[in-house]
Amino acid sequence: MKTLLLPGVNPATIEWLDLVFHKLELSSKQPFPFEYSFWSDKDDKPSLKKEIGRLPAQKFDLIIAKSFGTLVLLQALLEGRLSCDSAILFGIPIKIATDVKGFQAEEAFKQLADSSFLLIQQQEDKLGHAKLLLELQPANLLTIPGNDHQYNELDHYIEKSKSWLMKKSSGELIG
Repeated sequence: MKTLLLPGVNPATIEWLDLVFHKLELSSKQPFPFEYSFWSDKDDKPSLKKEIGRLPAQKFDLIIAKSFGTLVLLQALLEGRLSCDSAILFGIPIKIATDVKGFQAEEAFKQLADSSFLLIQQQEDKLGHAKLLLELQPANLLTIPGNDHQYNELDHYIEKSKSWLMKKSSGELIG
């Protein structure tokens, strides 16, 4: 299973995504952690277009994304730069998504109705409450307690995420 990890703006997100990946106990090789260009250049600002252009143009079995990484993923899928069988998205920053240059929010968010996405959102996430995502009618939304946009309480979602992935791989209808 080829897995891509798309972090948030903070480089520490890579370690957190790696932890989530290992807790999911996937029968997979090591995941591919994507590192943003702006991490190595303090004067560089996050650029959706630039990062999408740097993505490996290949299909992944699973993509796990957090915050800014969810926007990178959704836009890259929309543009046909990436493809995947399944994706787990943590903390979609819906409150600021329309302000991100190059993000086609309306079209990108339509993809969330696809059953190949599992969205995990804190009920009171400071960058977008779960109820805002409900308005987009996603196929699979798991709301968890919290408001800090950190998602460190793995016990709130790891087992449900494992179950979702198992059902998905066995071909059961999910929705």
